[in-house]
Amino acid sequence: MEEVSIVGVDLAKQVFQVHGAASDGRVLFRKKLSRLQFPKFMATLPPCVVAMEACGTAHCPSSNDLRLFGLWKIGVSGSDFGLI
Repeated sequence: MEEVSIVGVDLAKQVFQVHGAASDGRVLFRKKLSRLQFPKFMATLPPCVVAMEACGTAHCPSSNDLRLFGLWKIGVSGSDFGLI
């Protein structure tokens, strides 16, 4: 897979829609992941920008609480997480 530079995450109660793009904006992947699949998938990616929705209907902890998903434990800490 070509190196992803930004990952967009659409949050929901049970499923996350994940969209990866290269630095030139080309789509590299679109995936529908469960809460259990999400941290495992993120661990396979190189460090990159991760943008997560922050609207009132987002059913997920803030980026400060991503430790709940275990992302820091699996080496995703090199990525830059932010709410949009």
